[in-house]
Amino acid sequence: MLRGIAALIAAVGLSGCAQVTMSSMRAPEARRYGSIMVFAPSADLSIRNAIEQGIVDGAAWYQLRVIKSEAVFFPGRVYPDSEVQQMPIGDSVEAVLVLAPTQEGATTATLPTQSQAYCTYSTYQGCLSASAITSTPTVTKPWGKYVAALIDVRLNKTVWIATGTAEGSAFTDRSDLANAIAVKTLGKLAEDAVIEKGGHRPRPAP
Repeated sequence: MLRGIAALIAAVGLSGCAQVTMSSMRAPEARRYGSIMVFAPSADLSIRNAIEQGIVDGAAWYQLRVIKSEAVFFPGRVYPDSEVQQMPIGDSVEAVLVLAPTQEGATTATLPTQSQAYCTYSTYQGCLSASAITSTPTVTKPWGKYVAALIDVRLNKTVWIATGTAEGSAFTDRSDLANAIAVKTLGKLAEDAVIEKGGHRPRPAP
């Protein structure tokens, strides 16, 4: 029975993981950055927080200091260009990472048909008439497409860009996808020599 359940989980993707693919390109002017601000321009605050917090948490694996955009730009407030230009962002970080969803949706998968028999008429001799209920359950799996860009604050140029797709399972939601794409983005940045590995995970508080 357990083997059959495991096969079913593998077949329809019922695990809690998200599958992420990403392609990226590094500009010649790019270098290694040790401090960035992450900005996830999403109208959904839960998605914005999931992406930005995912980058902050994942940075512990790299030689990277990250601040969330909300520390500089409060969500829901409109900032004129003149005010943005006067903000001393360059004094705190070397680059700004913009990571945002461009398209989101969900797919429905059909599970194997299930049948359950039950007795409709019985006597002391046993069941004389039986029937069965047949059902075909479905599961919904979210997916999302994302775009990322790293902007060098000193040069005021985009020095790295990437596009990615995240596909979830029946046990993942949009926030899980956002966190997964954040982790993948950090990995790509390191792979392209834009940030450096070598950080360490902090020990949890006692």
